[in-house]
Amino acid sequence: GYLTAMSLGHDRNWVLTGTNEGFLGLWDVRFSRMVKLWTISTAQPINRLATTYAAFASRGLGPRPFAFAACGSDCGMYDLADGVCRQSFRVLDPHEGYGQSISRLKLPELHEVSIGTRQSRTLLREAKASSLRHQNELPVASINAMLGVMGHEQPFLMTGGSDAHLRFWDFSTTTKCYTISGQVAGQPRPAFERVDFQPANRLMVCRQSAAPRLNELESSRVPRRMHRGMIRAENRHRDSIQDLKLIQGPTQALISCSRDGSIKLWR
Repeated sequence: GYLTAMSLGHDRNWVLTGTNEGFLGLWDVRFSRMVKLWTISTAQPINRLATTYAAFASRGLGPRPFAFAACGSDCGMYDLADGVCRQSFRVLDPHEGYGQSISRLKLPELHEVSIGTRQSRTLLREAKASSLRHQNELPVASINAMLGVMGHEQPFLMTGGSDAHLRFWDFSTTTKCYTISGQVAGQPRPAFERVDFQPANRLMVCRQSAAPRLNELESSRVPRRMHRGMIRAENRHRDSIQDLKLIQGPTQALISCSRDGSIKLWR
């Protein structure tokens, strides 16, 4: 496949790279060589990567390197010390989300590939052969941007994706998770749920229902909706969100940009 994302380690001695085939590579900058190679079980393109070195006190984990990998509509937090997914943040398909049983959902997994073996050569050859097919496939819902804070009492993650939604995720409490922007008038609010796995791993899920069509509304509401005159424009992105930046200082704010050239400031 081809590279789609990259993130520099906290000590500037290593680099993490991701590909369109879901391969995650760990490179030693000092010796210019790959030291670890994994595949992510979701088998989705890695759209964005971020790394941090922090403790996860609420899970009883000391300081260690973590990697956040956005693959499709899932953003997983992986412990690079042992390759375990400690937490995942997932947006379910609006057309299928409410039909999926939360008990059947699983955390994504990292599968280590031995570098230089026949297995790795076969996997890489198959990935290269299918890369062109991926370019011609229809786009799927995906998380394209993310930022967050780790290492203090209330860690959080913010994501933006191809569905033009901005979401705030709390690591522990679903009542603190919400959609910052993206809701259409008349669209039901999303439901956030949590699934706990042993030992101390967690999945946060957002069930987002699709906005109702005009022919799906009650007949009594249609005239009122059609004749309400001029209304205030919705302050939301209307195209895929591509990047997020956090301003910290005297004034805290979030900046988001979308594919249609729109840049928004959130306070």
